[in-house]
This record gives sequence, structure tokens and C-alpha cells, in this order.
Amino acid sequence: MGRPYILTVHGSYGVKTLDGIFGVLQRSAYTHAARIVCVSTYSQDRLTEHISLKRSIVIPNGVTVPTDVAPSTRQPHLVFTVGAVKPRKGQHLVVEALAKVKERIPDVQYVVAGDLTSHAEYVATLRKRVAELDLGEAVVLAGRIDAQRLRDLYAKGSLFVMTPASSATDFEGFGLVYLEANACGVPVVGMAGSGAIDAIAAGRSGLIAREGDVADLADKITSILLDENLRDRLAVGGLKWAYEHVWSKVIDRYIAVYAEAIGWQIDQRTD
Repeated sequence: MGRPYILTVHGSYGVKTLDGIFGVLQRSAYTHAARIVCVSTYSQDRLTEHISLKRSIVIPNGVTVPTDVAPSTRQPHLVFTVGAVKPRKGQHLVVEALAKVKERIPDVQYVVAGDLTSHAEYVATLRKRVAELDLGEAVVLAGRIDAQRLRDLYAKGSLFVMTPASSATDFEGFGLVYLEANACGVPVVGMAGSGAIDAIAAGRSGLIAREGDVADLADKITSILLDENLRDRLAVGGLKWAYEHVWSKVIDRYIAVYAEAIGWQIDQRTD
């Protein structure tokens, strides 16, 4: 229609639909966009594997720092994940790592909060592996939980872990849940080869394990759970990191991009 427009690319669907009839339209949309906003450098890199991007920019996702999640007495060995239980989220990698962690921390517990119905075969495989590793009650597949139980989990948990497992067209574009955990004062562990490299400030808000390396993942989890000083430092650093990504700051960047696209001159917000 001759009007400038902006596209925001979040992750997998920025690339997985590029083939076929729809892909022709999608490529055209990329080509003619005034700006393409990618939520991470990782997403930007994955997209440029498939199409030349001349007007792309990275603006991370934003987070709201909650005021109703006051840390209760944290359980020192409670690890948790929030998100749908499916291969891309990589819960199977955490289960494998937990068997190693349990050798040093016998009372470690891993709680998974998220949909268990969309990928039933994967969930069944996960349950089978938990039994094979004799993890028993150390792994709790809680399924969907209500808002209050979710707040309690963020208040009581000592470590948030999500280990995305990327494929050619299916990947974690950013990982907003890392920032959400940081915003509740919880340190995080992620995995390279995903948007976690942008969502986590390595050594400041959490740690990043090598892609697909279960032994390294187990070491990262163990080090945080056993070192209270490290855990506290990452918790404080993570909260500061979350405040650097509050929506008001992210929105300012979007306003500037949209204003540039249509030729507006705007004053920088000061609030």
C-alpha cells in the first residue's frame, strides 16, 4: 500500500515458514520492510542464514518486574523450569544433568511447570528417562499451574534452568523466562546455541552451559546450588539486569525505530 511498516522477528517462525507458497510472501515482506526488528542477535543470525537482511536491528524483549513476588524462605536445592514441555525447551537435558547433580546434592529437586499435553510422546519419553535414572521424586512434572502457585515457585526456587535444544528451523529466539526469573531475584542457567546468549548476562545474571553438553550443564547447576555467595551475587545481578530490560526502556527503542521509519522527529523520553 506504499506505507512503511516494521516487522518483529521473535524466533522459529521467522525462518521455518520461508519455504513454499507462504514463504514467497514472507520473503517479500522482509525485503520491503522499512525495518526488521529481531529480539536477539541469535535470531538475527539465524534469519540471515536464509535471507539477506539490510535493515535489521536487535531490540530485546522487555519484562515487567513484579511487585507481588516477595521471596519467602528459598529452598536451597530447588531448581525449576517454566514453559511448555517439548523438545525445543530441552527439559530432557536438565533431567540428564540432574542425575549427575544428584550425586553431589542428594536432595536436589527439579520442578517443571508447563503444558504436558501438546507433546505427549516427548513427555512419555521424559517420564521413562526419569525412571531409568532412578530420579523418582527428584523430578516433578507439575503441568500447568495457576498464578498463585507460579508466584510461589518463583519465590521459593533457588535456580531457574531452561536449556533450549535448537534444530535447523526450530529454536528459542530469546527466552523471556530468564528475565522473568531474574525479575523475581532468581539466578538462571541457560544453554548456548539459542537466544539465551542474549537473554542472560553470563556471569552476572546467570550462567550459560555449552550447547548440548550435559556434563557442563550439571557443573553449572551444581556450582550455583552449592555456592551461596555465587547464588546471591547472580540473584542481585539478575535483578539489576531485569531492570535494564523493563518495558519502558524497550518501548523507547521501538518508538525511535518507528519514528525513523516514517520520518518523525521525536524528543527522547525522560521518565
